[in-house]
Amino acid sequence: MKFTVAGNSVESGEILTIFDNEKPETFQTNSRGYIESSSRAWASNFTYLLEKFKKHRKVYVRFPDGNEATFTLKGASKAIVDSDCKAAFYYY
Repeated sequence: MKFTVAGNSVESGEILTIFDNEKPETFQTNSRGYIESSSRAWASNFTYLLEKFKKHRKVYVRFPDGNEATFTLKGASKAIVDSDCKAAFYYY
């Protein structure tokens, strides 16, 4: 999974997220800008984030350089199908 704001992503850094005005949470990205999912811990984090997408209406995202955006999650619960969106860990 990868976030892009204004054509940029965060490589080897943290992304701040706020879902529907809840408490802020951060997610670590790898050197290519992806939120990893190939280990058990990363898979748990990935699955947690997918569930947040399905249960909320919007997400605010801020990168360490200050780039930020708010995305609607309308339709996400229908578009994200559990059988199609699995963490890489479950394919090994």
